[in-house]
Amino acid sequence: MAVDLDQAKQLLARLEPWLAARIPRSQGLRIESPELPADGRSSTTILFTAHWTEADAARRGDWVLRVQPRGNQIFMHPDVLRDARILAALEGGPVPVPKILWTESDPSVLGERFFVMARIDGRPVQGRPSNQIAGWLPQASPALRRRIYDNGLAALAAVHRVDWQRGHRFLQEDGLGVDLAGHLERVARWYRWCTRGRPYAMLDAALDYLIAHCKRVDPGPTVLLWGDARMGNLMYTETGEVQAVLDWEVAGIGPANVDLGYWLMNEDFHSEANGITRLEGVPANAQQLTRYEDAAGRSVRDIDYFIMLGAWWMGATMIRQADIRVAEGRLAADNGLATGNTFTQMIARTLGLPVPELSADWTAHRRPMKGVPVVRPQDGHDGNSAAVPNV
Repeated sequence: MAVDLDQAKQLLARLEPWLAARIPRSQGLRIESPELPADGRSSTTILFTAHWTEADAARRGDWVLRVQPRGNQIFMHPDVLRDARILAALEGGPVPVPKILWTESDPSVLGERFFVMARIDGRPVQGRPSNQIAGWLPQASPALRRRIYDNGLAALAAVHRVDWQRGHRFLQEDGLGVDLAGHLERVARWYRWCTRGRPYAMLDAALDYLIAHCKRVDPGPTVLLWGDARMGNLMYTETGEVQAVLDWEVAGIGPANVDLGYWLMNEDFHSEANGITRLEGVPANAQQLTRYEDAAGRSVRDIDYFIMLGAWWMGATMIRQADIRVAEGRLAADNGLATGNTFTQMIARTLGLPVPELSADWTAHRRPMKGVPVVRPQDGHDGNSAAVPNV
């Protein structure tokens, strides 16, 4: 349920009386300064500030509204209150997350279920077309980049240290198991829902490979899976400390290497897979793997399998993204978004198959985000990055 700013204001106007009722001694509560995040989200996400008077004193809350998505979605069973439950169970633990303030299961208030959480002040590492040439990283010093990565990988290890049996057992509710075979069956069911019987040769071949080889690899321990483990879902201080771990829509219980492979796949995606040299201070994947091993206190094997699993997962999401755009009239039915993209290229190279060309639809999809500066060598870059490629 993507919304524009006017629609966001309408939702917040309906939220005002509900919010005032949640603060019993408040007077004159009003909502101001609505913002929409620059990066896309699975749920409708609106940042806002609430002002009110309480006991003759002016009060203020900087908060975030997340509303249950509706209509065409990437995932089969989106559940915004599940996300809130995950965050609430993490509160006070080793993983920094926003505080859940209120939840609402009655859809009559805003048309869908929703929750309100505290807003985290911090800096994200923007990623389009690549975090190596856009946003904060190119502006940071090499030492700060190293600290950002070290702390990000430590945060990932912290997620995997969470005692999921205490607060997150409910994530096992589908009954498919928490081993690698169970995880693959879970995502394969979603994939079949995405494809609706249509063949996608590269993604089909990758899934066949992943299933055929799942008993031959070491998946790592069973942990709380972040599910969308990547640099872009962390919020940092200006000095590179992790303020919050965000976006838990596809969290679950499963093998730790699923998250780690997805993280490293994203690092490939933002650099070598798209012909971009990493910035000075940004560690190579082998160094990032070592940093994670040190933080997690374990050795990792067979990581290439899990990197391809991450590429397959993202390639499969492009099927849904393409279908949603077609349904909305923003993309032609015969588009190449799900077949000619960097993820299918990564899969092809891993499996030794012919590498598909990047489609024009993919190139358009990866245009720089509005308002995020893209740094080229001639713009005063530190010289370690190539010019902006067609990603």
